[in-house]
Amino acid sequence: MNQNIIITCAVTGAGDTVGKNPHIPVTPRQIADAAIQAALAEVEARMSGRGRVLLRASGTEPLLRVMVEGEDRQQVLACAEELASVVRVAAS
Repeated sequence: MNQNIIITCAVTGAGDTVGKNPHIPVTPRQIADAAIQAALAEVEARMSGRGRVLLRASGTEPLLRVMVEGEDRQQVLACAEELASVVRVAAS
């Protein structure tokens, strides 16, 4: 059985797409949020039940916490850095 998972995401704000689908991200904030959600879904799929991923706003600081737990240290570090990188770009 093929275990590959392919997740595609078109993060764009161009064109008159809201008239066709109201869930299409258009504003910069919506596009940034969609990029974060896509990265989160990709990392969760890559962990495939062998760990957990959590993104949450800090209750005491103006930041988003990225937590990845799993069996493979290299995979956990790579996934955490990937998510943090997407969050950094989205926040800028």
